[in-house]
Amino acid sequence: MKPNHTFADGNTTSILDNLNTAVFRANLEGSASIIDVNPAFIKMFGYKDKTEIRNVSIIDFYSNPAHRIEMQNELTLRGNIRNREIILKRKDGSLFPGRVSSVLVKDSEGKSLFIDGVVDDISELKTKEEELLAERQVFFSGPVVLIQWPVHENETLINISENVVDLLGYEASDFLNGEILYPDLVHEEDRPELQEHIRSVLAGGSDNMLVHPYRLRRKTGEYIWVQDYAYIQRDSSGVAVGILGYIYDVTALQVSQKESLEKERRLRDMVENSPTGILRIDDKGNILEVNQRMVDMLGSPSREATQRFNMFSFQPIIDAGIAGKFQEAISENKIISFAGEYDSNWGKNLHFKLIISPVVDAEGQIIGAQANMEDVTSTHLAEADRRKLQNDQLEERKIFMAGPIMIIKWAYSADDPVLSVSENVEKILGYTVDEFMGGKMVPAKIIHPDDIDAVRKTSQEAVESGKTAFECAPYRLQKKDGSYVWVSDYSTINRDAHGSPVDFSGIIWDISHVIEAEIELKLLLREVHHRVKNNMQVIISLLNIQAHYVNNDQLSEIFGETQNRIRSMALIHDKLFRSKRMSEVDFGNYINSLIFELNNFYKIDPQRIRIHQKIEDIRLDISKAIPCGLIVNELVTNSLKFAFPENREGDIWVSARSFGDNKAKIQIRDNGVGVGEDLVLEETHSMGLRIVRILTEQLGGTIEISQKKGTSFTLMFNLTDDV
Repeated sequence: MKPNHTFADGNTTSILDNLNTAVFRANLEGSASIIDVNPAFIKMFGYKDKTEIRNVSIIDFYSNPAHRIEMQNELTLRGNIRNREIILKRKDGSLFPGRVSSVLVKDSEGKSLFIDGVVDDISELKTKEEELLAERQVFFSGPVVLIQWPVHENETLINISENVVDLLGYEASDFLNGEILYPDLVHEEDRPELQEHIRSVLAGGSDNMLVHPYRLRRKTGEYIWVQDYAYIQRDSSGVAVGILGYIYDVTALQVSQKESLEKERRLRDMVENSPTGILRIDDKGNILEVNQRMVDMLGSPSREATQRFNMFSFQPIIDAGIAGKFQEAISENKIISFAGEYDSNWGKNLHFKLIISPVVDAEGQIIGAQANMEDVTSTHLAEADRRKLQNDQLEERKIFMAGPIMIIKWAYSADDPVLSVSENVEKILGYTVDEFMGGKMVPAKIIHPDDIDAVRKTSQEAVESGKTAFECAPYRLQKKDGSYVWVSDYSTINRDAHGSPVDFSGIIWDISHVIEAEIELKLLLREVHHRVKNNMQVIISLLNIQAHYVNNDQLSEIFGETQNRIRSMALIHDKLFRSKRMSEVDFGNYINSLIFELNNFYKIDPQRIRIHQKIEDIRLDISKAIPCGLIVNELVTNSLKFAFPENREGDIWVSARSFGDNKAKIQIRDNGVGVGEDLVLEETHSMGLRIVRILTEQLGGTIEISQKKGTSFTLMFNLTDDV
């Protein structure tokens, strides 16, 4: 009698019926027909029940029958097959990726009886792999360079993204073939600190590493400032095998005080939002600074409560061995790393990794210590047999998603629906991924109305010009709560085989802190100009009061002229205070106001002395505007006082224009009586004209004097000093 090879055992059948994994049993001989399957197998391959599938050949489930022959030969040779990925076929002919494991079942005498196997549908896994690859492509088209270092110094890099050529000018192959060693590019002043930091992190067993800015030499020979954020890669036993991270250019943050302050703010934000707890104490154990992550890990009810206890005397800290390590780091001036368990007075329990570093002042004296604590309570090891590529992609994505950058993909169509978006969209905009997907969100609808036209123009010009990528000027996006956040983006255009746009992939940075700093600076400058103007008005008032107590006509005249000079400078600051562009003065508008003030002071009859103005659209910065204004004040005053004696009538012309690339010309001319002799500025005893000479030298300009049909002064100077 032919033996029954079905899943006959009651307990076995019950177990198999409740498995989500498909299980089958097939004959060895003939057509390799199916003997028995569980419900999961029936559902996976699209059959109604066992009766429909029984005696169907196992070959029918393979999209390529040759794969069945290949696996049959291997099974015969080895006795089993594990986790073989192949394309399988359902009853309706549709295909799907599957993972098959099978074993050859033998009797007690070693005779082969049948084949038992399991099948997993890995369609979802393959989809995730493809998404990871797409995200990786977008990442490597941006300004952030991914790099993988060996754990030992002066070794060839394991990997580096190709966009390193944009950062340093070297090709990726220059690093990978050993022609260029990364440490050799580090500035010699920064190299010891960088090497020591990396060694201490590796020795401490921490997984996260943030490296302070240091300098790298580009291929051109110039140095740029960069910053690293890295993740330590370890094997199954916890031994460091590599360092994976990204580097980015922070040179712009180092070149000015404003940008340096902005960098400090960014670093503080990074510390505050760091997944690592950070705490700094003085040499007495008093807590000076602590981030919220450290407060949470310590279990303290608040930051204030945390700062009230002393790290040398707080009993839970002593019990955990942390207090002694702090004292050792300070007394012996060394970096200490260790792991342990902490129980707080507030019911908090955690396993931690801790790195303690001494803090020194400018003179090299130890003034305290800083601790970086990592909660490793819920740490999970990666699967040992996960393929290296998939592991690298997951780690890259993890690092990327930790920053203030989100990835988005949207269709090129009338309504631009979102195709995919990274999880940190909720951190930046307040929306969940689900609220963005499935046609629920159109990116254009959350762009500020004042910015939408510029964004559309930039993207459309990129599409029409055949570009593959483009950047938009900073613009605003509306968050879920109605507020706006300033962003900058870098997008790539995905086209079909005919070059037509299909969709966009982009990365978006939150730059609100940069814009807010710029606004704050503008408000500060406006306030400075306002206060300077007001202070000068006070001085003018004081001079006016003092003039009332002077009986000497000559001295009173000096007081008046001094007031006019100060008033000309106050006008500059008033114009800057009222201007949208506080770095430049509209010179034509300024001259109008200055002449108005002079007319009022000297009480000029406009029917007797007529002042004509012809001022082109010239804009001057404050360093040029003040001396030019003072020169015009002195020369117009000179004409008003001396050119038309005995109530003569006449005209004064004031003109200004620019020419060439960087030249300016200002002319003050009258048709009065003239000075009656050849005038040489270097030899004049006139206070006003001596001031004109000094200010002309300050401008780096020249002045020409003509006494034909009156007196003419022509001033020539450069608009800027860098040309």
